[in-house]
Amino acid sequence: MSNTSSFLDTFAAQYIQPMKQLQKRDKFRLPRKTKKAFQYTLWLYPTDAEGNSVVAWPASSQEDFEAYKRGELRDIMEGAEGESAE
Repeated sequence: MSNTSSFLDTFAAQYIQPMKQLQKRDKFRLPRKTKKAFQYTLWLYPTDAEGNSVVAWPASSQEDFEAYKRGELRDIMEGAEGESAE
């Protein structure tokens, strides 16, 4: 009987408790107007050594929103106003 109870204790400690912790984690939420403002703009991380940028979604990702607050992200249309393609 003790083998069964020790197995159940181990199983509960490894699988059930972490699953409960995942369920308790709050979902990332922004105020409605802030979220709408981010949805209509494409945000990019700084370019790497090869000149590539990664797109960011601060409306739905907490990591991207925190990068926006730190000033790491740039608007894709930034500096494009008034420029014409010739």
